[in-house]
Amino acid sequence: MLNFFRRSAKSFIIKVLLILLALSFMVWGVGNYIDQRNQLPVVEADGWAIGPLEFSQAYDQEFRRLRERFGGSLDKKTAEMLGLKMRTLNALINRHLLLKAGSDMHLTVSPEVLRRRIASTPAFQSEGTFSKERYELLLRSNRLTPVEFESQLTADIVSEQIRRTAGTLAVLPKVLAEDIYQLENEKRTAATLSLKPKDLEESIQTPDDELLAYMKKNSQRFMTKAKVKLKYAVLNTDSVRDAVTVTEEEIKEFYNEHNKEYQRAETRSARHILVKVDDKTTSEAAMEKIKQAQERLKGGESFEDVAKALSEDASAGQGGDLGEFGRGVMVGAFETVAFALETGKISDPVTTEYGIHLIRVDKINPAEIKPLESVATEIKTRIVESKAKDLVYERSSTFEDQLAASGALQTIAKDLQLTYKETDWMARDESGRSGVELEPKFLESAFSLTKGAVSTLIELSNGQFVALEVTDRQEPTPQTLDQARDAVVQAFKEEKAKEDARKIMGDVVKALNEGKPVEELAAMHAKIQSVTTNPFAQDGQEKEPGAKTKDVVFKLLPGKPNHPDIIEDEGRLVAVRLLKVVEAPQEGFKDAEKELVKKLEESIGMEQLTAYLNGLWKNANIKINHDVLDRL
Repeated sequence: MLNFFRRSAKSFIIKVLLILLALSFMVWGVGNYIDQRNQLPVVEADGWAIGPLEFSQAYDQEFRRLRERFGGSLDKKTAEMLGLKMRTLNALINRHLLLKAGSDMHLTVSPEVLRRRIASTPAFQSEGTFSKERYELLLRSNRLTPVEFESQLTADIVSEQIRRTAGTLAVLPKVLAEDIYQLENEKRTAATLSLKPKDLEESIQTPDDELLAYMKKNSQRFMTKAKVKLKYAVLNTDSVRDAVTVTEEEIKEFYNEHNKEYQRAETRSARHILVKVDDKTTSEAAMEKIKQAQERLKGGESFEDVAKALSEDASAGQGGDLGEFGRGVMVGAFETVAFALETGKISDPVTTEYGIHLIRVDKINPAEIKPLESVATEIKTRIVESKAKDLVYERSSTFEDQLAASGALQTIAKDLQLTYKETDWMARDESGRSGVELEPKFLESAFSLTKGAVSTLIELSNGQFVALEVTDRQEPTPQTLDQARDAVVQAFKEEKAKEDARKIMGDVVKALNEGKPVEELAAMHAKIQSVTTNPFAQDGQEKEPGAKTKDVVFKLLPGKPNHPDIIEDEGRLVAVRLLKVVEAPQEGFKDAEKELVKKLEESIGMEQLTAYLNGLWKNANIKINHDVLDRL
């Protein structure tokens, strides 16, 4: 239909139709039509609703977050494929359900709690204390008034209180923790018999008559590649960057909002002498060696020479030099001492998980903030890129309108200053392409359109838009055996080897379940490998057995040790027999109990919260207006 309008856009009949259509909108009113649709909520429930504006704001916020995680390369169509629209809607519904529950329970937030929460938010702080100016600036930049923000924050706190209460486990039975500990830490041994189909390929014969029959049976696998010739126009930031302007005020505002990015934290340069504590060296012996180092330092020897002579760290050859480092790099005890020492002073012995250290700070590089003048160019570039992306989205509407009106890509590209290209013959998976020609959406459109067809506007990664026309097309045709011999032989051998391997291993599994000895079964074929494993844990890092075989072994029972089926695992067909279950040492439970109980409480607490929310959903009479949702 759209192509008909494009071809007929200049005809008298179409012009009359367009004029009549315009007049009908003038009589009935486009605005009234849109207003009536948008009056419908996205979600209706008992006592509350979610309107199109609330959903759109929440969705745009979640899209921006997700796009940042993807490095700016995510488009909205892909986000919808990832389920972002429904995840956003479910989160909003959960929020309203919790707020309704809070209202029914008469939960409130005192002004003092609200004040403390705002004051303790790092984003609203300057040099560690609450800044009213920063608070108001950030709200303005997000188009919020203090009243609106504090209302949202109050709702968040109420929702958080209910979530915490519903998701908190009262008492975790100790016996449950003990059983989980056993399941996670017991070890098992097994006998495995495995065969790689690949090992059978060399013995498989490939006569032409069988290859031809195989090609006929699998004709779609041995076709020439479809090829197309294209015209396409691309709208991206390169197309609009020259139209972007940035003011000095915008640069200053960006600098103020992102000043943490331009702060350089304090760093220090230090050296150390380390004596390790391990199976060979006790803490007492290590301390004696550290005392020797202290005596030599008091005797006038340089820190560098003593480190070279006594330190057991890789830095010993450089006189114990650790270079420059900031907070969060060294282990806790080491960092605490290093950032408390004065330049040139040597610490008392410091014990860490690596051993015992003596530390000397050589240089202190104080914290600093880069001045605006030194980062103005960088900020301007970032603002230009951000504005260019926004402008691309704005101009995509013009691109789409002109595409619908004429479909003449070269003319549109010239008018909008877009990148325009005409290709030679190209296949979907050939090398040598770059840019948008590598994009899956571009290729999907290029190879699904017929000759002469023009695509709709396609949104690609990194905020790019493209439209393309297939100027010529070659369909796939069957190949001859000579053309495809290598591929046919390889595919034929792989399939035949898999059939033969499955037959061999089927006999092995049958014999294994009949109780035949593993040694006897290993002799059934020269390529079968027999392995008796060392004891392994369910989540261990052992190479043997493979991951799928390991999962099967932990489902077997000592009374029924043989798995009844073939296991396909890492390119092998495997038969397995459980040999032994080694229980986890009970004394290890005491060390693991605290962390295990915490994990179980979090997991069961999440199940409780989910069950609570499911109950609220069930009783709320929720109705989702999918027609409204689809239009947003």
